[in-house]
Amino acid sequence: GAFNIYADTSGNYSGWVQIGYARHTVSGQFQLDSRATNVVTRWNNNPLTVELRLGQDNEAGQIFGRMTDGVWTASLAGGRAAYQTAGGAPQAGEYTVVFPGQVGDPNLPAGDGYGTLHVGADGLGTLSGTLADGTAFSQTAWLTAEGDWPMYVSLYAGKGALVSWLTFTNQASSDINGTVVWIKQANPAAAQYPAGFISDTKVVGSLYVPPTGANKSVNLSSAFVNFTAGNLASDFSNSVSVNAGSQVVNLSPNALTLTISSTLGSFTGQVAEPGSGVMHSFGGVVLQKQNAGFGFMLGSTRSSLVTLAAP
Repeated sequence: GAFNIYADTSGNYSGWVQIGYARHTVSGQFQLDSRATNVVTRWNNNPLTVELRLGQDNEAGQIFGRMTDGVWTASLAGGRAAYQTAGGAPQAGEYTVVFPGQVGDPNLPAGDGYGTLHVGADGLGTLSGTLADGTAFSQTAWLTAEGDWPMYVSLYAGKGALVSWLTFTNQASSDINGTVVWIKQANPAAAQYPAGFISDTKVVGSLYVPPTGANKSVNLSSAFVNFTAGNLASDFSNSVSVNAGSQVVNLSPNALTLTISSTLGSFTGQVAEPGSGVMHSFGGVVLQKQNAGFGFMLGSTRSSLVTLAAP
């Protein structure tokens, strides 16, 4: 789950705690020892006890605590949204983010989920994307002073979730990193991965600067669009050229269209599977620091990995 607390200079606070898709409001006043306790009544369920503690001294700017229903206990940890009132977040900008799949395990998506992330000057980050089973998701949260972004997305009507702390760090091949846990409970009615899964993977993101003039979203001229694993009878690739204005031209005999959004850094397309000629839709984003694109293509029950990369 997740939580969000606003505290004023008098120690009064209000906010919410979330478990699955259910949110519960909390409010009160921190005591002189910087602690507070709430009891949340829930319909047809055990009440929640929420304990909070504001960090002091070397823990200043952080908040800790725990939440329990008397059967289970979960720890709470968060950071101060330092730029909410001051503005000037150094991480402000546009980003593309990839949630890598796991080729080689048929029980997990091989394709890469993806999204686009906007961080405002006030440190508010808004992420919109699609997971590699075709599930659309969105998340809005404040960036902490330490450059961390808390991520919790309830999925499948409370039957799954995305959980992570994403860290903004300027590295040679990325600007965002973190470990994400993707939980999907079993659902026999689901078209994709009805047995469910728990996937633990490394998220990677890159600052995205929209190209101007004849420049391109990725600095590629000749490239391959590769399709791997999933429900494919066999892996295959299409040769393409990426021309001025990020225009992609197919150079292979089997049909393919690919359109890159210069504004967002995302791409969509369709391709004919060799042999059967069946047309499949796919999508993804480019990571400018890796000069490549990553995404997925849905099959009948599993997703395939899609990459746009140099030969």
